[in-house]
Amino acid sequence: PSSSTTTQLFETIVELDGEGGGEVSSSGEESGDEPDDQRGKISFELPTPEVIFRDMEGSHWNSFQAAQTSFSFDGTKFTRRAQVQRVHLRKKPFMQGGMRLAYGMVLDPVASEPDQAHWMCGKRLFQDVLHQDGGFQAHSAFCRSTAVAHYFAKRFRTQVGKANGGRLEFGFVPCNLYSPVSKGEEGYHFCGEKWLKGHFVKLNSNAGFVNETEFGEHSDIAQAFSHYTFDRSKGELMVVDLQGICGERARSQGEGNELYFLLTDPQVHSSGTFERFGPGDLADQGIRAFFQHHRCNEWCRLLDLKKEHDLCDPTNVVKMPGVAQCIQWMRSEDSRAFFRDLRKSCRASSIVVPREVYADWQDIKVWATDKGGKQAEKLLQARLDKFYATARYTEHAPSTCAWTVERWEQQLQAWRTESGAPIVAWPP
Repeated sequence: PSSSTTTQLFETIVELDGEGGGEVSSSGEESGDEPDDQRGKISFELPTPEVIFRDMEGSHWNSFQAAQTSFSFDGTKFTRRAQVQRVHLRKKPFMQGGMRLAYGMVLDPVASEPDQAHWMCGKRLFQDVLHQDGGFQAHSAFCRSTAVAHYFAKRFRTQVGKANGGRLEFGFVPCNLYSPVSKGEEGYHFCGEKWLKGHFVKLNSNAGFVNETEFGEHSDIAQAFSHYTFDRSKGELMVVDLQGICGERARSQGEGNELYFLLTDPQVHSSGTFERFGPGDLADQGIRAFFQHHRCNEWCRLLDLKKEHDLCDPTNVVKMPGVAQCIQWMRSEDSRAFFRDLRKSCRASSIVVPREVYADWQDIKVWATDKGGKQAEKLLQARLDKFYATARYTEHAPSTCAWTVERWEQQLQAWRTESGAPIVAWPP
């Protein structure tokens, strides 16, 4: 973006800390389910703002009274505020995402001559356009995701600043939900944000994608932020689908540049008691997908973020004997390739193998999808079977029926002591 645009971006980020704040928009979206042949029925206008916002008096606009609802989040619950506002929305969208269509939008009282400061973007669900209005709940998930992202972003900026002594411009653009209030007008539910102009970059997705090809340090910070939200919510929430405008500018004090982020359309994965955050909320599966691709970086270590296995119970457990030789076998040098391939083939986000003996039987813990977890169990058991085959020693005892239980217990203890075997089978 130009220097003037960059200045506006930082002014907007600063405003995000207040009750009001500027709003900006993007068209990045998560994947949707609407068939392509249905989407082909929708006609678009050119994504040129100078054309979209040029003629406010023409027949290309829908205008109706709407309740503008804003959402805020305090870490445990949501608060809503509403006010009535007349909205003007273009009849044709100019762009599509995975789940929604983007429209030019303006609010009164500046509808007659809107300048760039008043340009906005409205977003409607495909299903609303093709079928019927999904209502308040269908759209509120997008606003709630943004409210959660804003809550954690404010704390993330503060803690990063305390940890490294620098300043990080990291903010999310608020979005409001608009609902029709008059039965006499043709209105519908949609989300509205200010128009954001610039080069958009996607830093991660709700399905595990991590941008490793561009904006390297920006990407590292974005991945650390997603990890941060999971850690600070104690494993209940994770903010992903981070996208928007990123760049750097000269420091106001000192030498060098500082990074800035202005992000939109985040998605929250939930794994606790919170209401689901729309169809893009992949819950535990989405969290597993993130950790499958995530490798903790300097920012994760700077904030001392906990690992997934410190916050969540494993999805699968494989029992192994509490024997030093077995632990050495499972953690040996040649096992590194085994676990690397296991994690990749089974799409496991984490695998934890005991480091020392603490019980007769110990757990190998796996965090993976249902299918991947079952496959990991089979491969781990096969690895253990190889250890049993190499470590097994059989001692044949003369068959007799005269031994009592006490006699067998004495003999078993003697065999354990003499042979050092961790397991002695009960007689057949």
